[in-house]
Amino acid sequence: MRSTVLVLVMISLISPGCWTSTRHEIQGLEAPVMKAQLNRTDYEVLGKAEGEGCVKYYGLWPLPLFWLTLPLASGKIYGVGSWSLAKNLAIYNALQKIPDADAVVLPRFESRYERIFVWYRETCVKVRAKAIRLKTDAELSGTEAGE
Repeated sequence: MRSTVLVLVMISLISPGCWTSTRHEIQGLEAPVMKAQLNRTDYEVLGKAEGEGCVKYYGLWPLPLFWLTLPLASGKIYGVGSWSLAKNLAIYNALQKIPDADAVVLPRFESRYERIFVWYRETCVKVRAKAIRLKTDAELSGTEAGE
């Protein structure tokens, strides 16, 4: 009996324990800095924006050592947890593809998770939304900057 339990414990520790899952989510306005109620006249829709962000988690269990990696050469992405970081990275990548984009509206998120037991986890988030450019004060008042 003891040997059977020991074998089962060893198999569970050695086995990869791989799994993948997907989740879909729809939210409101997503911007790197601000969240505000906007009238339709306050912004211009620039077109469809798509981006993807992936975050990898590595843990050296049973030691309490872990770290997250982001494939980002410059800039800072903030978030708590791997899904939040991957979501913010996806929005950042979507905004980078559209010149002059300030934010995205009505984003739809698709998440993918891959895990190998407790030592490795990859979280990828894909965002699809409309990119917007906020109008300047001069545009809103109907005057050009220089008049």
